[in-house]
Amino acid sequence: MERFTRRETLVLTRTSLGQLAYFAKTKLISPHRCVETQAVYYTWEQVLEIRAINRLRRHLSLQTIRKIICFLQEQGFDTRLRDKHLVILADGVSWVRSEAETVALVQLTDPQNRHPGQLLLSLPPWSQLVKDRWEATTACQVVDLEQFRSGSRPSS
Repeated sequence: MERFTRRETLVLTRTSLGQLAYFAKTKLISPHRCVETQAVYYTWEQVLEIRAINRLRRHLSLQTIRKIICFLQEQGFDTRLRDKHLVILADGVSWVRSEAETVALVQLTDPQNRHPGQLLLSLPPWSQLVKDRWEATTACQVVDLEQFRSGSRPSS
């Protein structure tokens, strides 16, 4: 199915009619209109986005969610929240952003809203970390503990 009626969307998202109206009014999620019938419908992507916003609402205000979306939009990132890995702590919301070369933790909100976009942590991908450790391990000389304890020298 590509289109969902308002009633179907209400059931799939476990939300209220008022909430859908508020999302449309604030342009968080704007439903589509069928030209011929003027019927309102939502796409599967919109249903998923509404579910993601409802899940975030358990921990964040709609104002904070709108700020996050606004920040993502201003910075040229995809504004969909359903595929973002967000970390919600008492002192703010951060985004775990995975790219080809790095994994970054980016601050989206803080209590004073002073540093949106601040890079908190940047790591190379796990595969690179494992590769580096493996190379360092194989380059090390192996020590025979029994020979070391007895004081004898290893044979070369």
